[in-house]
Amino acid sequence: MGSPLLLDTHRPQAFALASFDPPRRRSEPERPARPHTALRVFRPPRRVEVTLRSGEPIFIRGALNGSVAGCAGPWRASGDWWDEAWSREEWDVALAPGGVYRLFRDRLRNEWFVEAELD
Repeated sequence: MGSPLLLDTHRPQAFALASFDPPRRRSEPERPARPHTALRVFRPPRRVEVTLRSGEPIFIRGALNGSVAGCAGPWRASGDWWDEAWSREEWDVALAPGGVYRLFRDRLRNEWFVEAELD
């Protein structure tokens, strides 16, 4: 148990824990709710097969199934070559049956995963 600390790295989901010491609560006026987007991470990520056309995902099969109605990406990141190398390519995809998901391809193993759902 503790409070998460972000680490100085681009590695996805990297963090450390520190002692939990919440600040004393001050009374503040309530603010109106604002719309927000949540990224619900699957742990562990779910393996999928992805069909590509012109380098973009068009169909997903596995933990999720469906045609890709729209996509954004890729966003590429890599690092830690001196320790345990990682390299990935991320896509946000909207599926035709509904739902928006974060996919990534492990570029070292050439495997695809669904990492999260966007709400």
